Order: sequence, then structure tokens, then C-alpha cells
Amino acid sequence: MSDFIEENNVTTKLAQDVQQELPTIYVSVKNLIACALGKNYEESFEAKIKPQNVMTCAKFLLQAIRSCPLPDIEQFCEEHPQPEDQLGVDRLDDICKYKVIHALRYKAEEKGGKITRLFGKSYIKWSKSWNLFRNTTVELLQQNTHIPLEEIEYFLKTYEASLDLEDKPEGVENNEKLIWATDFNGVLLEMQKERHQRVEGRQKDVPTEEEDPNSLEAQLFGAPSQPSVRGRNDSQATAVPSLNFNNNGEIVASRQSSMTSLNLNAYSGSPLQDSNLRTLDVRSRATTMEQLGLEPPLYESLTRCISHDPAHVQDRERSTTLDLFAYEQQGFAASCPQSLVSSPKAGASRSYLYNAERRLNEHSSNDST
Repeated sequence: MSDFIEENNVTTKLAQDVQQELPTIYVSVKNLIACALGKNYEESFEAKIKPQNVMTCAKFLLQAIRSCPLPDIEQFCEEHPQPEDQLGVDRLDDICKYKVIHALRYKAEEKGGKITRLFGKSYIKWSKSWNLFRNTTVELLQQNTHIPLEEIEYFLKTYEASLDLEDKPEGVENNEKLIWATDFNGVLLEMQKERHQRVEGRQKDVPTEEEDPNSLEAQLFGAPSQPSVRGRNDSQATAVPSLNFNNNGEIVASRQSSMTSLNLNAYSGSPLQDSNLRTLDVRSRATTMEQLGLEPPLYESLTRCISHDPAHVQDRERSTTLDLFAYEQQGFAASCPQSLVSSPKAGASRSYLYNAERRLNEHSSNDST
């Protein structure tokens, strides 16, 4: 090494680092081909570059790196002057690195070696010649192929982003970990495991339906959901609305805010089965009789509905529609049916009861006749 590099500790150490650097430029371009083909499609499933053009771009990129000569030291200093914010020590370090790259490159060519198979990323970064390699690649591709310029730019920007240069291209994903990997498949498997771990971590943070039983009800009816009971014991868990069936043939819908007592015979003429408990709980949240779907089907059941005195509703503001419907039945028998028809504020529940009672009277008069 002493015959073409000045013998000192700095240059010797830099020369050894360059010669032992892995992966080489040739291997990185092979990884670039795999990476470009694997991430070739956008969200619209349109190819950013045709697969057959990837190999062509890679071939001319390697050719441009091998064919472009490196200027001498004086010309390098003229083309790359010292920035204003750069220290003198850093400037000397850049010049020393370029001297090592320049000497090793031409020494290797004299012995018939290919620089793309001998040097790695440091050759491109220390020589500060990426713009030269890039422009030469574009010229070779335009002269010898018909590949669109957009596809050429996509291929070169993908490789440029992995070089970790000062002027990084915008809007391009940095795949340095894959492109400059000595074991491409191993790095790819490791990245997949990390991605699976992140997904599993996000899934653990999402509460399930069992952990938050009131979430579905809140989505359907717009009510605020109860706090999640995850991480709490049964005594601390939030109470969930429930329905109980008593001995008098009544369904009691119990909530923290109100108690609802209903006569089953007033709506179906027979006790409500256990399979319909959930349906009634959902219906109790409705706001109109049309939504409830509880128009009395039988005159006999309507008679029992009118004659029955339901439980008194203590809190009218927080009671449900069925609570108010049962409460209003108390004064219905003594009220005038005609006033219900003429009243503009008469609710749907009173209209149903009035029409049903009128039909009941007509039916009774026809039977007596």
C-alpha cells in the first residue's frame, strides 16, 4: 500500500476501512432491484416502473459508476469548495478521504478490478460524485433505451435516498436498511417481525366488545358509552341495563335512572318469552309508537290496557316513552275521546287508543243489534 498511498496512520486506516467495507456497490444494486420490484405499486395498484426496465436501469447505473473518472485533487477542491459553516478540521478530513478513494480506484483499475465489486457506499460518499453518476446514468438510458424519464427518476431517487447524503430527495422512502444489507432476506424477516409486533401491540390497546358491553348500544342509539370495565373487578364494574320477569306477568326494565313496569297482556295478550327480552330492551329506547311497533293487535288486550292502573312514574323527565304511555292511560277512561281527536298536540299513543276504542264500541253495537 505504501507504493501508492502516503504512509501515515490516517490514510492507512481509511484505506483499510474502504477495502473491507460491505456490502459492495454491486450487491447494493442487486438489493435495489429486489426492493424496487417489491415496492413497485402505489395505492392505485399502478406500477411506478415496469419490471423489465428495473434490470436495464440497474445495468446502466453500474456502467456509469465504473466509467465516470474521478478528477484530481485540485479540480476536486474547485468543484467542491469549503462551506462557510464547515470547520477546517472537517475540510481536511474530506480532502484526505478523497485522496484515499482516488488512489485506490485507479490502482484497482490498473490490475483489472471492477470498482463496483471492490468498494461500497464510501466510494460514492467520499468522492462526492453522485450527481455525476446520476446524470451519466440518465444520459446512457435516454441514448440507448426508450424508458420514460419518470421511471428512471423513480429508480435513481430510490437509490439516492439510501446513500444518506446531505441533499436527500423529498417524498421518497428511505430503504437504506434493505439496500445496503449484507443479508437481504435476514433483514427483511426482521423487519416483518417488527411490523407484526407493532400490529399486535395496537390490537391489545383496542377494547373488545366483551370488555365494553355498552359500546354497541351507544353506536346504535347515540347514547354515551359506559366506561370500560377492563382491569376492574365485578364489584367495580359499571351496571348494565337489565330486564326482570316478575310473578304477575310483568316485565320490569331496570336502569340506574328509572324503573319501568309494563303489562305484557296490554301488548301481546300473553306473557313475553325470555327470547324477547332483548327486543323489548331495545324497543324501550325508541321515541315514537311507530318505532316501537306496539300498536295493540286485539281489542281484548286494549280493554285490559285501559282498565289496568300502571305504576306511578316518579321522574317524568328521565322516564322512557313506554313509561309515559302507561302513565297517560290512567286518565284516559275518564277523558273525552273527541277532545283527543281535536287536540293538535295529541300524541300517537292517544290516537291509537282512541281509534281502537271507537272500533270496539262499533263492534259491540253491531253485536247487540
